[in-house]
Amino acid sequence: MKSGGVILFSVLLLAGCAQKDAPTVFSTVPGPSRPSATLPPPPPIAQPETKTNTQPAKAAAPLAKPPIVTPDTALTGKVVKFNPTARIVVLEFSIINMPAAGRQLFIYRNDLKVGEVKTTTWQKQEHIVADLINGEAQVGDVVRDR
Repeated sequence: MKSGGVILFSVLLLAGCAQKDAPTVFSTVPGPSRPSATLPPPPPIAQPETKTNTQPAKAAAPLAKPPIVTPDTALTGKVVKFNPTARIVVLEFSIINMPAAGRQLFIYRNDLKVGEVKTTTWQKQEHIVADLINGEAQVGDVVRDR
């Protein structure tokens, strides 16, 4: 019986291998999906109707720029003494902001130019002597470089 079992097993094995196999068909590697037909663009979304305002829209106010603050560097002083005969003027300035010798300055009264002076080398603390070139001067007049 042993030989009959071996024979049967061999026949079945050969019968199973003897069948003709169907050719193996491989599918293509899937790629990006493409629509088979071109679709029309979607319809626009309907916007709800709004009431129009008869008044023109106000333009947005521009952002206000911060003001630019610059220090006043103008040379400013005042007439403290005046000798009309010698046409000599004594001027008073800040000790920090004294005019140089030979500098031409202008005399103002009530914001109107009334004269011109030229500083000399005579100086003591916050006072400097100047020669009156044009116009007139009075005690209390303002002296400026512009």
